[in-house]
Amino acid sequence: MEPGKSGAMPRCLELIGHCRAMCCRMGGTMLTPDEISSGEYETEAFCLKKKELCDKDIECYHRIIQCRTRSLVCVYLGEDDRCGIYERRPEVCAGFSCGFGGPDGRNKTIYGERDMMRLSAGMSFSLNPSVRLKAVIAEPGRDRVFLLYRDRELCADSMASIPPPWPGATDEQVVDVFLMFGGGRRLGEAEEQARARLASTAVDASKGTRRLVVACLREKLLLPCHC
Repeated sequence: MEPGKSGAMPRCLELIGHCRAMCCRMGGTMLTPDEISSGEYETEAFCLKKKELCDKDIECYHRIIQCRTRSLVCVYLGEDDRCGIYERRPEVCAGFSCGFGGPDGRNKTIYGERDMMRLSAGMSFSLNPSVRLKAVIAEPGRDRVFLLYRDRELCADSMASIPPPWPGATDEQVVDVFLMFGGGRRLGEAEEQARARLASTAVDASKGTRRLVVACLREKLLLPCHC
């Protein structure tokens, strides 16, 4: 839709004079595994927990690989506040939803998918000992799964609503995959078990397991076993 038409949002270049490319000044841009392995971007490792650069070569949920920065500004941002690699900009940039003017570009990447990009098969997760899952309600035909859990530290019950990890997910399946992380388990091992138990393809079992891990990490039902 072109600017000026009913319901149209201004395009990125029309807004740079107002925002000065704020989206490129908020720290590094996270890269997908394929973008990292391509070698076409200058990169650095960053710890999301400590909010600082990381020099450790380890498997860690809090460690991401991003485009290199200078004082939190993307190294590819030019003096004219324009992207120097716009035609081959990372997927996260292409899917970024601008608070000034709406989405620009392909809009392919959503927040949950970026969370999944942080996961690798070698990472380990464990059930949070201070939180107990009490019930799962996966209603057929609904686009949400409800998790009722007890936070023992707060001595209170809470309800979380998450997208179904795979189409037609049942209460038993969600609980079954969730409990695979009892005592700590590598994500890759849980994905293999999920594939066998759900009689699913490797891709579907992997995506479903990772969606569930992301949702449970957000609600602190699961914890990374190492940093």
